[in-house]
Amino acid sequence: MKKIFSLVFSLAFFQLFASAQFNKGSIYIDGALNYINTDTKYDANVNNSKASTFIFSPNVGYFVINNLAVGIGVEYQSLYNLSGSISDQ
Repeated sequence: MKKIFSLVFSLAFFQLFASAQFNKGSIYIDGALNYINTDTKYDANVNNSKASTFIFSPNVGYFVINNLAVGIGVEYQSLYNLSGSISDQ
């Protein structure tokens, strides 16, 4: 219980004092990078499916007034899907 209380207190303290100042004239840079890999096997029909996804999305913006930003972002996705079926001969 003491560890949980310490963790909650630390996170609350960090949240209160780590908030960013979004002032007019500031520029922000943001983005995301994701990679997803799936391997699915179906026992009933012995079908296999493998897929990979890579997503990259950078963003940049400018604060026109305090706490209001205008920005632009792009997103790049790369998808790879390999499906196969094995049947009893």
